[in-house]
Amino acid sequence: MIKRRIKKEIALVKEFIKLLKVSLGLLLYNIWVLIPFSLLYIFVTQYLIMPGISILLSFVLSLTGLDYIGYDNIFSVLLNPLFDITAILCILILAYFCLFEIVGIVYLVNESHFKRKVSFLGLIVQSAKKSFEIIYPKNWLAILYVLILMPLTSVGVGQNFISSISVPGFIEE
Repeated sequence: MIKRRIKKEIALVKEFIKLLKVSLGLLLYNIWVLIPFSLLYIFVTQYLIMPGISILLSFVLSLTGLDYIGYDNIFSVLLNPLFDITAILCILILAYFCLFEIVGIVYLVNESHFKRKVSFLGLIVQSAKKSFEIIYPKNWLAILYVLILMPLTSVGVGQNFISSISVPGFIEE
């Protein structure tokens, strides 16, 4: 009985090692495209998207005549149509860029599986096109998954900038 169990576990470990080799092989096939793609993604999200969203939210907050979001004014902010539209836009932008990297890596692995080389520009174009589908109403539940569940469960394929978002100072006051 114990020998059978040990044999089963050894077979599982061998299968895992085989799967790991195949997965690494798929990533390594187009590694010289994956590295700059990931670096560009990190740069754009950390230095353009996140500061841009912060500036946009601060600007809209100033248009509403408020300096901060607190317990005393949270309902007036949430009931403001301009703020609501801006918040929805920011959520769509964040979902798009979270999905952008995932779609890019899935596309890259798929092309590697068929032994096709991928160009850097081709990877960006394909990822941008497919990620745009997040705005279709049938995909709105994916926004919930991408923005809330992935960071909470630490599921992700790369640099997850959503989990590094901090609460702005004007909200904490």
